[in-house]
Amino acid sequence: MNEAETRAELIDPALCCDLIMKMSINPQWAETKFIYWYFRTSKLRHLISNSAQGANPTMKKINKAIVQNFTVFIPPIVEQKKIVEQIEECYQKTQKLETIYQRKLEAIAELKQSILEKAFTGQLSQ
Repeated sequence: MNEAETRAELIDPALCCDLIMKMSINPQWAETKFIYWYFRTSKLRHLISNSAQGANPTMKKINKAIVQNFTVFIPPIVEQKKIVEQIEECYQKTQKLETIYQRKLEAIAELKQSILEKAFTGQLSQ
């Protein structure tokens, strides 16, 4: 299942997935951001993928009844907040690293192009 098929938007106090299924989060039981990140885990994505139904294998869907039968581990709110904080900290670091690596890949591509240009114009042998 790819990202486009399971895209989710975080809209406090609910989580809305594409092909719209509203999921209201009871703030006494769960942090909206915790549920959001939980829905991005490979474990739950695999569960969703395996639970999808439909006649066309490329257009399988899940419905509210299927989702309501999922078993979700919900730690205490205090622990959820700590987990979310750690995840978001790691996510920010990952985003920064991705940006750095993307810039380095672009620089390598430019260097490669420059070397090729110099090679074909005879400037490398000088």
